[in-house]
Amino acid sequence: MKNTAWHIANLDINQIAKPYEWNGSQCVPFEHYGFADYPNGQLRSTINDLANFAIAYLQNGAFNSQNILNSTSVNEMLTLQIPSLDTTQGLNWYKEQISLTGGGSVSLWGHNGGESGVSTDLYINLSNNIGIVVISNAEGSNEKVVQELYNHALTLSTSGTGNPNCSILSTEDTEADLQVINISQVSTNGQFHIESKNDLMEKIVVHNTLGQLIFEKKTNHKSAFFSIETKGVYFINIITKNDYRYTTKIIRK
Repeated sequence: MKNTAWHIANLDINQIAKPYEWNGSQCVPFEHYGFADYPNGQLRSTINDLANFAIAYLQNGAFNSQNILNSTSVNEMLTLQIPSLDTTQGLNWYKEQISLTGGGSVSLWGHNGGESGVSTDLYINLSNNIGIVVISNAEGSNEKVVQELYNHALTLSTSGTGNPNCSILSTEDTEADLQVINISQVSTNGQFHIESKNDLMEKIVVHNTLGQLIFEKKTNHKSAFFSIETKGVYFINIITKNDYRYTTKIIRK
């Protein structure tokens, strides 16, 4: 875990996602912060580091043929401590129910939490070696994202290949709502066209994967253009006059 540290001074500030908070109408960024509340907050990490952390627990404390933790310690952490009082709590880890696509649910060991501008989830299933890690630079619940990722993981082969459908990131859109806005790249220099079929657009906001603002525009039309200079993955948020919020991922080719 070479990209994990308690203090910002030990990390590249340009590689840390900026925290965001909801002000009642949109997500707005604010400055990085820290506080002496070990071990509840302040630790910063990457999705790859946390995935390796999960793998070590799935392998009884071993990672890359090295014993990081004793298997007895791992087993104790993932054991109910006082089942007569709490049927979910281990040592730091606890059990969480995840809904399954075909009905029913599964109990996973894990932990989640959040502070201003951050929410995190990590869960593992020892019976099938599935691990789920979700980190977000905004406060809120990642429950639906965790469920979607776990259900998708059940469809993967043992080679681990395959990617979930991330074209729509909003978990509150209905099937009908998803048809009202079209986004397409219309030129090789990174120009995109947005078309809203059912409502006038009020604002268009684009961020990169670090949470940095790339583009913001107020509009009063059903159609608009914008450009992104650098190739990569971006997230676009569109707010319409009827206060409908559309969020999705776009790829600048």
